[in-house]
Amino acid sequence: MMLGACRRPDRLTIAISALLIAVGIVAVSSAGAGVSSSYNLTGYWTTPGTSLTLKQSGRVLTWTGGPDNRAWIQTFKGTISDDPFYGPTFSGTFQQDEPGRLPPRYRGTMKAQIQDSCSFTFLSIVQTGQPTVRNIHFRKVPCDVTTRPLARLNLVLYKKRFVADSRQASSCPSEFECVVRNGAVVSICNRDDFYHQPWVLSSGNAFGGHGKVKLKTGDCYQRRFVNKDSEAIQVKIYDWIHSQERFIVTVLPGKR
Repeated sequence: MMLGACRRPDRLTIAISALLIAVGIVAVSSAGAGVSSSYNLTGYWTTPGTSLTLKQSGRVLTWTGGPDNRAWIQTFKGTISDDPFYGPTFSGTFQQDEPGRLPPRYRGTMKAQIQDSCSFTFLSIVQTGQPTVRNIHFRKVPCDVTTRPLARLNLVLYKKRFVADSRQASSCPSEFECVVRNGAVVSICNRDDFYHQPWVLSSGNAFGGHGKVKLKTGDCYQRRFVNKDSEAIQVKIYDWIHSQERFIVTVLPGKR
C-alpha cells in the first residue's frame, strides 16, 4: 500500500530544515561506519554440496565445514570489516584436507561480501595451484534475524547514497541494511540538490521505476513494507538514475 509522496514545505520551513540538516547530516552520514560487527553470522550456512558452521565473536569469524559433501574438512579464521567498495565483508585464511589427514596440506585465503544478515557471497577463494573461485553464495539456515526491528525507518538520499537515521543505528547491521517489522513505514527523503528516482522490484513491495517516483530536493516518499512469508525477506531499494545507489531493508515475518 502506497502512502504517497510528501508535499514540499514552504520557504521558511526549508530554511530552518536546511540548518538542521546541515548539522544533523554529519551524524546521519557516519551512522553506518564500523557497524558491520553488529551482524550475527553465528549459525549454520549452506550452498549446494557444502555446509559451514560459523562462529562470530565481535569482528572475528571462524568456522569448520565440509566442502564437496565433506570430501574435505576445512577450517577458517578471519575478520569482518567495512570495505570501501563492497561494504561489509570478511576475509581471512583457511586450511583443508581429506578427513583424518593432519596437519592439513592445503591452505589459502578467502574474501566474501556480506549481503545481509542471512547471506554472503565469496568474492575470491585463492589456493596455490588452483584457479581462483568466485561468486559462491551461502545462505543461513534458518534465517533467524536477531536484530531489533524498527516500526519506522527514515532514509535520506545524500551524496548519491541511501543513509539511515543515526538514531536508528542499533537496528541497522550495516550502512547498507536495516531491519524492520512487518508493516513498517519506510520514508525516503532527498537531501541532494538534484533529482532521485528510488524504486523497488521486490514482489509485494514494488514501487517506482521509469520515473514513476521522482523526488526533487526536499521531497519525501513513504511506503509500508510487508512480509507474507514465514521467514525474513529482503526488499532491495535502488535508484533509477544513479545505478550505484542501493539499500536493503530486511522485513521480518508477521508472526515471530
